[in-house]
Amino acid sequence: MHPEFYLFFSKIVRATVFSMCVASVLLGHLAHACKYSVRDVAFVDLTQESYAFLTISSGSDLDAIKARIQPVATAVFLDSNIRTGWLSSEDAVNHPGFQSNQGRSLFTGAFLYRDGLKPLPLMIPDEVNDVDTNRSWSRMERAVHSPIRQQAVEHLLSAYAVILVVETKDVQENARVRLAAQSAAATLAKMIPEMPKPVDVPPQVVVVPYDMIQAEEAMLWGLEMTHLNPDKPQVAVLIGRG
Repeated sequence: MHPEFYLFFSKIVRATVFSMCVASVLLGHLAHACKYSVRDVAFVDLTQESYAFLTISSGSDLDAIKARIQPVATAVFLDSNIRTGWLSSEDAVNHPGFQSNQGRSLFTGAFLYRDGLKPLPLMIPDEVNDVDTNRSWSRMERAVHSPIRQQAVEHLLSAYAVILVVETKDVQENARVRLAAQSAAATLAKMIPEMPKPVDVPPQVVVVPYDMIQAEEAMLWGLEMTHLNPDKPQVAVLIGRG
C-alpha cells in the first residue's frame, strides 16, 4: 500500500475543480471543459488528518488489554495515519466522540475515531478480550485493508481520478448511477488532450457492490459516506496522481 494515500483516511477527496466538472457531467449540465487537474490548481488541502484506534475497557482490565493489543496495532497501522489510544470506560463518557452516550451503559470495545465523525466500532467487548493474536490482527486490519479500497488505490497511483460508486439494494437505480459515472469518465477522457499537462490514464470507475459495503465500511466511513444500509447510491471523486 502506498503511504501517500494514507489508506483513504486523508483528505485526498473532491478537489474543487475536478469535482465540479464530474458533478456537471453526472447531472448533464457540462458547459465548458475543465482543463486543469489537481496538479495545476491550489484547491486541495494536503494536511494529514489524524485518526485514532481507541480501545475502551474497564480500568482494571485496560493495562492487560493494552499489553496484548499494542504490538498488533503498531504493526497493522505502521503505514497509516492511525494512532492508537486507550480509555477506561469511566473516562470514555468525557471523550468528545462518546459524550452522547452519557447516562447510558458505558462504552466497551475498539473504535475508529476522528473529530467530527461518529466513532466506527471495529471490535466488540468479547473481541477486545480475545487472547488470540491472529483474530485481533484480522479485526484491526479491516481498518486499513479491503478489496475495493485496494482496487481504488491501485488506480489512484496512475489514473487522473477514480469515480467511486456505492450501490444500494435498488438494482435499477444502481444501473442508472453506474451508467452516469461511466459516461462522466468517458466525457472527461475526451478532454484529456486539451489539458496543459499529459495524463496517461483517464478517470476510472470503481463500484462498491451492495453486498460489499460491510467489508468496505472503514473506507466509506473515512470518506464520510453512508455505510449503514444506504437508501440511495452514492458517488465520490477521488483525485489520483495521473
